[in-house]
Amino acid sequence: MLSLVIVIITLSILVTRVATVALTLTLTGLSRESAKFQARSAFSGAGFTTTESEDVVNHPIRRRVIMSLMLIGNAGDSVIIYGRSFCLGELVKRKKGPQGERMRQEALARQAEAVAAQERMLRG
Repeated sequence: MLSLVIVIITLSILVTRVATVALTLTLTGLSRESAKFQARSAFSGAGFTTTESEDVVNHPIRRRVIMSLMLIGNAGDSVIIYGRSFCLGELVKRKKGPQGERMRQEALARQAEAVAAQERMLRG
């Protein structure tokens, strides 16, 4: 589980750094600090509204980079939910008897809830 967290954090940092470079070096004229902030904001789904974010949205190349970051960030959330559900499922499989069966049912219900919440978030 810890290795999964380390991989996810490493990939998150890598994605936001690549996006920062894309926002600064693709002739968009955005400063490095502003690009870094906007990339992290879009990747995490924080949704800050500033004049800088309006500048990002009004530029076609920047908008494309930011939209990609939003999608990748949401996909990362799905992977985290799946990973936690999978680990919990493996833990529950080791339990035997009626208590283990109840735990399995509860884990399946939580997993279904998490998937439904993720689908609502992606639609809305």
